[in-house]
Amino acid sequence: MQSVGSIHEGFGSQQNDYTSPKKKKKVCEVEKDKLPFEVQEEIECLYEFVPEVQQHFVVTNKIGEGTFSSVFLARLKHYPDVDQLFALKHIIPTSHPSRIEGELQCLQEIGGCDNVMGVELCIRQRDHVVIVMPYFPHEKFQ
Repeated sequence: MQSVGSIHEGFGSQQNDYTSPKKKKKVCEVEKDKLPFEVQEEIECLYEFVPEVQQHFVVTNKIGEGTFSSVFLARLKHYPDVDQLFALKHIIPTSHPSRIEGELQCLQEIGGCDNVMGVELCIRQRDHVVIVMPYFPHEKFQ
């Protein structure tokens, strides 16, 4: 698995952002206030269950869910000038560890080719697992 540092490689040369932290916080709060209450609660729960997510990312929306996970859209917290977005897949703690391990192995082996997203990072806090992948904007298949 990769460390948080691997996401940050190459970002150190970015220009400093001289916007006050208060202004940035207000923008985040305004964006968050536009989300449905249930989504706001889920984002807060994600931050509570996996504090490292909040240390490194600003989660801006929930973009999907399945039987075993929810997927959130996020951007890097400490590099506001970086436009890259990430998909954070929060796997439900009731998922069997072998299922999580199998998914991570598949993503690491074939991620980045054959239309499969690669893994940038995996964060674990107790039974909670978050897989960080580059976000790829797309139309829903439905």
